[in-house]
Amino acid sequence: MNVPRFLRTASATCAAAAARPVRFAAGPSPVACIASQLLQRSHASTAATASALPSDPTSHPAFFTGNPHYYDAIMDLNKLIRKYELPFTKEELSAKAHKIPVKWMSIDLMRSILHFKLDDPSYSALITKLNILATKIDESPEIMEKLSQFISPGQSFSVASASKTKLDEFGRGYALASKKKARAQVWTVKGDGQFFVNGVPLAEYFTELDHRQTCTRALEVLGKLTDYNIWALTKGGGFTGQAGAISVALARTLLAHDPSAVKHFSELGLTKIDRRQKERKKTGQPSARAKNQWVKR
Repeated sequence: MNVPRFLRTASATCAAAAARPVRFAAGPSPVACIASQLLQRSHASTAATASALPSDPTSHPAFFTGNPHYYDAIMDLNKLIRKYELPFTKEELSAKAHKIPVKWMSIDLMRSILHFKLDDPSYSALITKLNILATKIDESPEIMEKLSQFISPGQSFSVASASKTKLDEFGRGYALASKKKARAQVWTVKGDGQFFVNGVPLAEYFTELDHRQTCTRALEVLGKLTDYNIWALTKGGGFTGQAGAISVALARTLLAHDPSAVKHFSELGLTKIDRRQKERKKTGQPSARAKNQWVKR
């Protein structure tokens, strides 16, 4: 009996659809192919994991730490540090910081890619050891191979040559730098020791002696206080930040005139920008770190 479509019930429609013959294409179904591929990958992954794990995992020294991947890496780095006799202090490491030729993974990348359970102190400890070993990376393929797993994706161990300041056609050196919220641009040229900041003589712009000494520190190191004429433009921040920014920019411009001072300036940190910022005041506290006195009653 033919029933009009608008009078059919849902059950009648389903029954009619089920009664129609279903034709399958020749060969295995797509679902079966996908299931087979996933099964093969699962077997391969299981076999690789089994071959990588020791026969008795509890015999591994980092097994009961709760963070075996991280402590494995720390122990391997410590072995290399002892092998190559690199027990640097923080002061020695900061002096060699310019030799570190690579950018390391961020804490989030180490958590996701290397499966490390990291907080800020443990991440800092790991980066310190990596920096210690990186100072000898050119002398040992073993160190390079070990550190290669910690570099940021897309980076390599090729030393990034710093952009060298060059003199223009008028014999001027130019550089810019920053300190906290202050920014500075500096031009230097051979002269008789004139120093202007924002069009004003140095002694008039910076009335404090400490600020003037900060600005001219690179000249004092070279012993050439009266050998150059200097023009500086600065804005933002306070006098201390502006003086620091001018100091770094001036040191960089002097390298264009005297490239032999690169090593000396780097050891003293004269050409390195200080990225630190003032810590903000906290809500409910008188300042960034200070706390209100606690009163019991």
